[in-house]
Amino acid sequence: MIKCCLLILLIPAITLLCCCSRAPDDPDIALEKQLIGTWKIQYNDSNVAGELISQYMPDYKASWHSTLALPEQPPEQHTAHGVWKVEDGYLYFKFEESSITDFPPGFASADMIVNVNEQELICIDSTSGEQYVKVRMQ
Repeated sequence: MIKCCLLILLIPAITLLCCCSRAPDDPDIALEKQLIGTWKIQYNDSNVAGELISQYMPDYKASWHSTLALPEQPPEQHTAHGVWKVEDGYLYFKFEESSITDFPPGFASADMIVNVNEQELICIDSTSGEQYVKVRMQ
């Protein structure tokens, strides 16, 4: 009876693991490997100036650090921490902690990856629809 109960409990777990694993040649895995590291984007227009530094780690944890200044105001520092992954060519991320008022804990996004290479990451922002370019920090 105990063996039967264990088998009943193990079958769904094994099925879940087999269905959720990705093939080694999955293009999303290659994109994830290229994204691991630290990236920076500069902002400088009439509404805001500053930078955002994003760090994507191999364990799918991520951190974001920004310095932004609105016209005639002192710069503000913000941080966020969360998780990330690539799926179907989209960069998914979710903030677990955030000091950014407009993007509180729980905020999630899926930005379309246009191109990534050793120097640049080009995406389409899912909230604004605008393209952005991040540069890899050495």
